[in-house]
Parts: sequence; structure tokens; C-alpha cells
Amino acid sequence: MNHPLRHLQDLWSKAKQSGVLPHRNVICISTIDDQGFPHSRFVDLKEINQEGLIFCTDLKSNKAKEILNNPKVSLTIWWEHVAHQIRIQGFCSLIDPQLADSYWEKRVHDAQVVSYIFDQSQEIEHSKPCNKNFLMKKVNMIVII
Repeated sequence: MNHPLRHLQDLWSKAKQSGVLPHRNVICISTIDDQGFPHSRFVDLKEINQEGLIFCTDLKSNKAKEILNNPKVSLTIWWEHVAHQIRIQGFCSLIDPQLADSYWEKRVHDAQVVSYIFDQSQEIEHSKPCNKNFLMKKVNMIVII
């Protein structure tokens, strides 16, 4: 059998090329909070290389804080359209800031706006003010950038 990461790269390549879902890079990451409870959420897989799997997050998010406190994580990938479920356990570490910046620059503009104006992991009461804030900031960011 191939090296596991090489095999995973092959599966990911197939997953990105097939299927009807628009978000074919989505994986579930689970972290451990300071009380020892797992927290799972979906992130966008950016790359698979010899070092491992790369995803990005705001370093002020709960996810990042939990990883910095306890780098043990698990990932679950469900690529139904290529008939695979994958579970991975390992350790997270920060990527080079220049690489992180390059991923940021490649993000869709709307995703940049959302990341910029909303505090991740913060509870919201109503979506209406958020939507209005998004539209206002989007217009301002277009002018600023």
C-alpha cells in the first residue's frame, strides 16, 4: 500500500473532481476544551503534503485556543461521493505565517469579509443584524482593498 498521506491525496483529488456538493474540501476537526470535552466543527481542507493536512483558522477562535492548549486533534472526513470515510488522529501545529497569508489571499472575497467582521465562536441572537453588517462591511472592504 502507498504511504497513507499519498493515498489520502489521491482520494482527495478524486473527491474534489467528483460529487455534486459545492464544498468538497470540508472535513470535521475535533479538539478538546479545558474541561476535557471534545468540540467538533467543519473546516476547509487546504492542502495535504508530507507534513500532514493543512486547514486555517482565526487564532482568536475557540478552535485555535483549544489547539494551542492541547494540540491533540482528530479529523473525520466523509467523502460519500468517492465511498470513503477517513478518521485521523494527530497533533496540530502552526504553519508558517507567509503560507497562512497566501491561503488568506486565495480565499473568496465574501469569505474574507465574513472572517474579518465576525468573531468566530461567539453566539449571535439574530441573523438579521449580521446580514446587514455583512453587506455594509462588504461594500466598505471593496472600497478599502
